[in-house]
Amino acid sequence: SQRNSQAHHAAHQSAGGERPEHRAAAVRHAHQNLIVHRDIKPSNIFVAGDGQLVLGDFGLVFQPTESERLTRPDERVGPWEHLPWWGNLPERVENPAPALDVFLLGSLLWVMVSGRKWLHGDQYKHQNFDLEKMFPYDRQMRLVNLILSQCLGQDEHLCLKDANELVRVVDEVVATLMHGFPILDENNNLILPCAICNKGFYRRVEKASPKRERVRHPVILHNELNIQELPMFTDIFTCSFCMNVQFFGVGQPDEALVKIFQRRINPHAGIPPREW
Repeated sequence: SQRNSQAHHAAHQSAGGERPEHRAAAVRHAHQNLIVHRDIKPSNIFVAGDGQLVLGDFGLVFQPTESERLTRPDERVGPWEHLPWWGNLPERVENPAPALDVFLLGSLLWVMVSGRKWLHGDQYKHQNFDLEKMFPYDRQMRLVNLILSQCLGQDEHLCLKDANELVRVVDEVVATLMHGFPILDENNNLILPCAICNKGFYRRVEKASPKRERVRHPVILHNELNIQELPMFTDIFTCSFCMNVQFFGVGQPDEALVKIFQRRINPHAGIPPREW
């Protein structure tokens, strides 16, 4: 139909366009045009002549601006093996939100990385489906799980609201993988990759106490007359792999860097960053 052709054109434009490093860009373009795909699954991903992956099959798209519906009131649609429970109800979901596509993209990512056919809903953290346990020697799985944590929510409000937000998270992950940029983990802890060894991550040095007090290092400064001024205290960070030491001003780099990142969905406050 003309409507489906327009939907396919909207997503296909982005699939071969500005952000070839991830397929979420195609769905972002669809969401920007008020289109919800609803049927994102491995069999609907095609390889173009230039080798890029293209999202296809727009037969079930939902557009809230259209009065005509492609499904009956009692009809369920979408890839049942990838849908969340809140998108796979006995009755038709009247107003499917873009978050449904985000969940399906997360499931697709897990399938592509794991090599398995389908994921049981939001069970990516279960020991049988955890990519970090399936590939224990691949540190990149930690970052893949970070993306999954923002997609595969137990409820709709625990997923990123649309593919635009997902693209931002993917861009952050790519920047960390390619250039060693800092990133927030799933609990909004700042993760600092080591630029010396490119293998470890910096951890703030803390006292061995229940309060996890920070170890502060005084820096003695002198003015141009060689008169000692009041000491400046710094926080100490060490690399988990090469043990390189870095000194940051008190409250840095967290206060400066955290402001530029997109905050994570459903973080657990107070949980320290685990080993990367």
